[in-house]
Amino acid sequence: MRAKLAVLTVAMLLILPAQVMAQGERTQGDIAGVVRDVDGAGLPGATATIEGDNLIQESLSQVSDVAGNFRFRNLRPGMYIVTVSLTGFQTMAYNVPVNVGTASTVIAELSLAGVAETVTVVSETPLIDIESASLTTSYGADLLENVPVAREFANMTDFAAGFADKGAYGAGGNDSEGTSVHRQGAATNGYRLNGVDINELDWGLTFVNPNVETIAEIQIVGVGASAEYSHFTGAMINIVTKGGTNEIHGSGSFYFQNGSLRTDNSRGIVDLERGKFSYDREVAASVGGPIARNKLLFFAGVARQEKRDSIAADSFWENGGIAVDDAQQGNARWALHGKLDFLLNDTNTFGFMINHDPGGESNRDLRPGSPLDVAMDTEYNSTTALFTWQSQLGDNTFTDLRLAYNTADFLRIPLVCCDIPDYWFNNSRRLTRGFVEDEDNASKNVTATVTQYVDDFLGAAHDVKVGIDYNDLWSTWIAKITGRGAMYAYSSGNVYGRISNRGLEARMLRHSAFIQDNATASDNLTLNLGLRFDRTTGYDMKGGVVGAQVDRYDNLAPRLGFTLDVSGDGRAVFHGSWGRYFEKISIGHVSRATGGAFTDPYEPNQRFFFAIPDGFFPADYDPLNPTDAQVIALQDELFQLENRTSFNADIFPITPGTQSTHTDVFNLGVEYELVRDWVVGLDYIRKDDSNMFIYNDIIDHVYTPFEYTSPVVPGFLDTPTTQTLYSKDSGFFSNVFDNSDYYARWHNIVTLSLDRRRTGSGLNFSTSLTYQNNEGRIDNGDGQTIWGRGFDEEDNPNFNGHPFSESGPLRFSRTWSWKILGNYRLPGDILVGTYWNWASGRPWNLKVRHGSRGIPELLNAAYGSTNIEARGSRRWDSHKQLDLRLSKSFNFGNGRLELMVDGFNMLNNFSPTSVRDRIDRTFSLQRDAEGNRLSNVGLPRDSSRLLPGRQLRFGVRLSF
Repeated sequence: MRAKLAVLTVAMLLILPAQVMAQGERTQGDIAGVVRDVDGAGLPGATATIEGDNLIQESLSQVSDVAGNFRFRNLRPGMYIVTVSLTGFQTMAYNVPVNVGTASTVIAELSLAGVAETVTVVSETPLIDIESASLTTSYGADLLENVPVAREFANMTDFAAGFADKGAYGAGGNDSEGTSVHRQGAATNGYRLNGVDINELDWGLTFVNPNVETIAEIQIVGVGASAEYSHFTGAMINIVTKGGTNEIHGSGSFYFQNGSLRTDNSRGIVDLERGKFSYDREVAASVGGPIARNKLLFFAGVARQEKRDSIAADSFWENGGIAVDDAQQGNARWALHGKLDFLLNDTNTFGFMINHDPGGESNRDLRPGSPLDVAMDTEYNSTTALFTWQSQLGDNTFTDLRLAYNTADFLRIPLVCCDIPDYWFNNSRRLTRGFVEDEDNASKNVTATVTQYVDDFLGAAHDVKVGIDYNDLWSTWIAKITGRGAMYAYSSGNVYGRISNRGLEARMLRHSAFIQDNATASDNLTLNLGLRFDRTTGYDMKGGVVGAQVDRYDNLAPRLGFTLDVSGDGRAVFHGSWGRYFEKISIGHVSRATGGAFTDPYEPNQRFFFAIPDGFFPADYDPLNPTDAQVIALQDELFQLENRTSFNADIFPITPGTQSTHTDVFNLGVEYELVRDWVVGLDYIRKDDSNMFIYNDIIDHVYTPFEYTSPVVPGFLDTPTTQTLYSKDSGFFSNVFDNSDYYARWHNIVTLSLDRRRTGSGLNFSTSLTYQNNEGRIDNGDGQTIWGRGFDEEDNPNFNGHPFSESGPLRFSRTWSWKILGNYRLPGDILVGTYWNWASGRPWNLKVRHGSRGIPELLNAAYGSTNIEARGSRRWDSHKQLDLRLSKSFNFGNGRLELMVDGFNMLNNFSPTSVRDRIDRTFSLQRDAEGNRLSNVGLPRDSSRLLPGRQLRFGVRLSF
């Protein structure tokens, strides 16, 4: 198979020489037109000419074929004028919007010319894509620059119907939920920058975060995506950046907010109070234009973002004798972007892009009650380079070649480390252990496609695209607790220790090929027929035989769809699709298969837990305030091999025949242009997730029942409850990496939307109402979906057959969601914008942790918790987000100055993204009158998991 793919690659490259207008089809859109007379008959020989600022050349022309059809391909997003003329007929011109990944339709109906030929300009081209059944949403620069939104692309994806907290259509996969600044997005989505795969292999997100000033359009390809797209079970997010034009254009902006512009919404819960907020500011600039008019165009952008605030209430630092300013966390990053487009001749266009995002943090992971010594600084960086070559071979054959390289890294280092003893202050654990983390990844990508239009074959017109992808991906992750190990203690006197010295490194090769045929069976019916093959081969670069192949996944993904233009003019369209989509593969599966993690002094295993034996503690031992000598004695006693209670071997062989996690998606919907420029849509989506990655314990254990009585948790469990749970005969396990039929998820989704799809009157508007019923036996978080972190518990009666662990609502799910996004330009150049998002609270239920840190009787599962009430039986508070913008513009010459103020969370709503659900481990910072910690079950872990209170942001933007 590899030899066949290599031959196909060479053959594709040899036929590449020949006219395209800018960049590749993954970053462009098309205009598809038909020329007819008043009786509906096709008119051959008509000349269609396109003009627009986003063309490299002044204009392009096509001649309609025998059926009256013409097509302009690979257009950068924006507005174009298409003029259609034919001798003896009236000339018509159309204003046509083009979005990434879609085909705008022009139906040119020409009347016989009168005494004098006239030109009529109209703007009523159909707004609905009649060639593709995919649910595609696009947000252009005009909208993104004029709505209140955080200045990062990942937040903008939540505008789309079916998205919740960056996850798409029930797939979930959220990572870090606001605590990570170097990663963006949700693990189950795919991410591309100008068509380049920018996903990292560790957690499946992206390090790339381009300057918003450089973004021309964000394209979201979800349900019904063609065979060109792969490695996602949620949605594909494609960030398309701006390019130069034949006129010099540029912009500069400055945004600022600080603590005096933000209110408190912690509801008096000390754990959720935010500390001092000094500033959050961004300065950005961009410029583009001709180096040689109609030949070589450039575009460049630069931005600097800086933020400084605190994760906890000022009182916690002050009570611990730490200055509030010293405890603040900082983050600063650059976003640099450059692009060139070169029109060699009318048959060849070349492009080059580079994007660079370096940054760093200070005081990362500092926690209340900990000394500044344990704070960490980080450095992160991503660089993406892309070379493109597009050509046209004849009137109906188009080619696209892409060469890309992406690299990213993250380094976390402690300020102080090694053998300084742990100590306690004010009943809080204070660690002096550092945590070193070094993560690097890179990818090389070659993509080649050929698109062929065939007017009449087997009774239909065919728009066929054939492509191959070659990806060489590499990733490494190193993590180590510095010094002797980490020792943890609680006010109860329990002490345990942990040693961690691990690393993963893997290389993956992906060979892919696809074919997509959009076949026009009649004037009203288009069939989307696609098939994709992906082979992913993993090579371990640390354990076993370095460079040896350890796994291979062969995935075949059929994609089928249709669009039916009921009205015949693109104003009432039915669509439907079915397709299979495979999840990306994590490096963890590859490297762990041969024990690729690093070793430590105890055994060739990498993570251990230790417990102090009974009777060790001296009579004068005070768990709230031990002496340094006692701490050192605890360490000496704790880290002994005989005190080890459990370990993670990190060696999980992959069972032959293991397949990638996939989802099968069915969609049926309708779009209707209700009145001019307004389109209403209704869709039903069914998704079934199966072939879940799982670590399967192959040891036959004996399970012993015992009665477990829960503690009282005021407000949640006001009286103790007793139930039967089971313990294993041993805390050790032997796992293989496998698929599981027991674990599955299923989703039923309905979306209703109303959009204004033409903005000539200065009005942007969209609203959607989404219902989702997402259920299953395994959650839809990143660990379960990408890493397969859940352990197979089919034989464990705490899971399979346990009344509280059967299928139920999934964690990253919101049953209802209502969104409004829009802006309107009032007289006097005053603009008002809004974003409204109301969503049901996420489901949750009370749990108890497995193992020695949980209930007294060990469940001895490797990871996870056991439900002590029905899965998803509770709901968090609903999410209510109202953001507003008010701006005033001033025009001067060729320039424009805009002053703006944004208001976020104007309702000052308390909207958590996660809450604590384990009754055995809370770490609450709050105290009662006697100084005892209060439970924080049912509350967010900290303020980073809570929508910030009402806040204002001021901005100024200059454009020319």
